[in-house]
Amino acid sequence: QLPQMISYNESLGVLKYDVELAKKTLDDCGWVAGADGIREKNGVKASTNYLTTSGNAVRLKASQVLQASLKAIGIEVKLTYVPSSVAFSESGLYGRNFNMMQFANVFSVIDPGSWFFGVANCGQIPTPENAFAGGNYAGWCEKTASDAAAEAAYLTLDPAVRMADWEKVLAAYFSEGDGGISGGIPVIPLYTRPNYLAVSPLLSGAALDPTEYNTWNIETWTLALPE
Repeated sequence: QLPQMISYNESLGVLKYDVELAKKTLDDCGWVAGADGIREKNGVKASTNYLTTSGNAVRLKASQVLQASLKAIGIEVKLTYVPSSVAFSESGLYGRNFNMMQFANVFSVIDPGSWFFGVANCGQIPTPENAFAGGNYAGWCEKTASDAAAEAAYLTLDPAVRMADWEKVLAAYFSEGDGGISGGIPVIPLYTRPNYLAVSPLLSGAALDPTEYNTWNIETWTLALPE
């Protein structure tokens, strides 16, 4: 979430970069570093594929940073770059054919109802049966979070109830889960991209807002006629 969102609640959890804690967690779980530095457990290598689009310099750099960061704690990341037409198709994102995938996500409004529903509701997982519709690409299905996301998005207008629902979603998000599909942290934000707005000097009132599209306050705009 963004701090501007009405559901923002830092007390429910914060993602932290802690290399030593990550190493200890893997040690405690029985993942032991091999001769090449990559961890193994029960004959299985800690190795994963990472999919993103080709020809994007920012995503290329981000994927390389993440690869190096995970290697530092003993996890191998194999990078795969494909054209957007493949990445955003049934062979990639929509078909959920990836271990990890990096792509852009848009927070467009201060009210997160529809976004939380898209990423947390079990019915929003793309499958062949629903023609790969829905935004829950991680396949995260935690019943409490799923029901709460649906209620907050479409079943109530009560602000107190909706806030309580979002807290349930966030609590589930930061939970450790059981190692299955109900485990938390299905989506990890990497960075935010800056927005730019260029307007004619004859236009007054246009302004950027981090949670809205460029036309969010269009009713206040005025256009001076050229002399």
